[in-house]
Amino acid sequence: MRRKARIGFLGNNSNRYFEPLFGAAEANTVVVGNNWRLAAPAIEFILDDTGCICLFVGAEYYAVVAQLRERCPRLHSIIAMDGGADVWPAFAQWRSQQSGRDPRLPSRHDDDVLQLYLSGSTGHPKGVQLTDAHH
Repeated sequence: MRRKARIGFLGNNSNRYFEPLFGAAEANTVVVGNNWRLAAPAIEFILDDTGCICLFVGAEYYAVVAQLRERCPRLHSIIAMDGGADVWPAFAQWRSQQSGRDPRLPSRHDDDVLQLYLSGSTGHPKGVQLTDAHH
């Protein structure tokens, strides 16, 4: 995964969010949190707008992501947080295949670490980026 790449998370509020979040921080990539209450078109917009290359998704959203997959060409990897999705690797299996070594990637205080979207009540959702200095 390249430095500053965008990876997404789509799942109900859960502690499962923190493993991808902290892993992304070590890899100097940016987590894009998708509000679980958004409709499919807004989720698609966010994935496309950010250029997400990887999406961690909870079981409750497998069907939505399967429908959106073809319309998000930059999305190369989908990781099934709860397993049970035959076409995507289960998070536990995927995680066990990753190196446990700290990549020791340099980061600066102005590097983005999190990108969230406001509801976009008057149009598309609006992205807000938080830097390393903000957390």
